[in-house]
Amino acid sequence: MTTFLFSVSYLRALLKGVFAFTCLLLSFATNAHVVEETTAQVILRDGQVEIRMQTDRAHWVAAVSDSAAFLVGDIDSVMPKGLSIKAQDTFFASILKKQTVISVNNIEQAIDGITVIENENRQKMTVVMYATHTLSKVESIGLSFPQSLGNIHSSFSKPQYRTIPAGSYRSVTLK
Repeated sequence: MTTFLFSVSYLRALLKGVFAFTCLLLSFATNAHVVEETTAQVILRDGQVEIRMQTDRAHWVAAVSDSAAFLVGDIDSVMPKGLSIKAQDTFFASILKKQTVISVNNIEQAIDGITVIENENRQKMTVVMYATHTLSKVESIGLSFPQSLGNIHSSFSKPQYRTIPAGSYRSVTLK
């Protein structure tokens, strides 16, 4: 009887260990291709630069809540504790408005709008910023983001807009 109980408890412990190991392996597999840092997609349209940025809310809250970072000058102000999500979004928009630099052809452009979009996953936040310009030809775009965001993986695109008439074929040359 004792041997039987020992083998059942041993088997349970072994199964728990195998289950825990499997969960650990699956967690590595699901995060293998996820970029943990902030990402920004910069889209140049006629007369407008749009930046669609995704970042980790908790990471950014921690970065702007660090009083030591304020003392050494890495951040301009410390985020007060206990802010609601809406108040955090306002605080972040203020940081972005003050510290983001967008230049087109080496001419700095004012940020005309900032919108925070709530994601289903409250851990991630999406911010859309845009600046308008009156330049007829764009040769370069320059960007600088707040240091508190950390490294930012960016992609740049200039969409080409064409109408494809119903039932017709249209090709576009990519440069």
